[in-house]
Amino acid sequence: MVKIAALGINVVDIYLQEGMMYPGGNEFNIAWHIHALGGESAFIGVFSEDKAGQILRSILIEEGIDISQSRTCSEGSCGYALVEFNDGDRVFVDWNKQGVTDQFPIAVTESLVTFLRSYDLTCISHNSRFVPEKVQALFDAGIKIAYDFSDFFHTTEMQELCPFLEVGFFSLSHEMDEAVVKHTLAEACKQGCKLAVGTLGSRGSLAFDSERYFFQPSIDRKRVDTMGAGDSFIAAFLTAFLDENVTVSNALLQATEYATKTIGFKGSLGFGYPIDREHIENYISL
Repeated sequence: MVKIAALGINVVDIYLQEGMMYPGGNEFNIAWHIHALGGESAFIGVFSEDKAGQILRSILIEEGIDISQSRTCSEGSCGYALVEFNDGDRVFVDWNKQGVTDQFPIAVTESLVTFLRSYDLTCISHNSRFVPEKVQALFDAGIKIAYDFSDFFHTTEMQELCPFLEVGFFSLSHEMDEAVVKHTLAEACKQGCKLAVGTLGSRGSLAFDSERYFFQPSIDRKRVDTMGAGDSFIAAFLTAFLDENVTVSNALLQATEYATKTIGFKGSLGFGYPIDREHIENYISL
């Protein structure tokens, strides 16, 4: 059984038109999906004490996902995004920039390093508020790291982080030039990343291991909601990839099949909670 830890954010996505609040956050989603795929997972993050934070914490506890290295803060609010949709594609209307993870980011401690050493891999993302110096500290301590650059990455960030990564994920659905996509992945590997994976939206995905490219076309399915699709792809890819008998090509296929299922339901995980959108302060400490 693979063991993957996810270090980063937990948030709620509030769908304004529906009056629904869905659990989410890059690493929260990854930890949940890895568990759903049969792996052992842990989430390391900061929970708020408001109603939304309590819900997120209870979801992981009920699933049996290890949150022993997480903490709960009495100050600050749960991170949230206000979301509207256009043909299944998410549009972020607004979000709070000072949730608990922004105010009280995870620190690298001896306890955390010892804990992560018992896992095969640790997932971190651009959104985790975990700065490059902390990523390097984990690498120096012998922790294997996968990093999600999302679609916000820049050259400096790649240069700072790629030397410490087993796998780097890049959201490249906006980039239509195949040459640019390939160059981005090749540059990541040149900077030290052992494997670079680019998700291309409806065009599929592409990986590069410093020697060859691996392409996986998408699987046609009606999109209900693309929220969290990238996180489910990462979880499924890593769960498969860490199996020594699975090739990069097969890991891409398994990730594509799993992510295709997730775009068929609402929210990142397929369940949510009714919310009075006129009184969000009842759920989140604004």
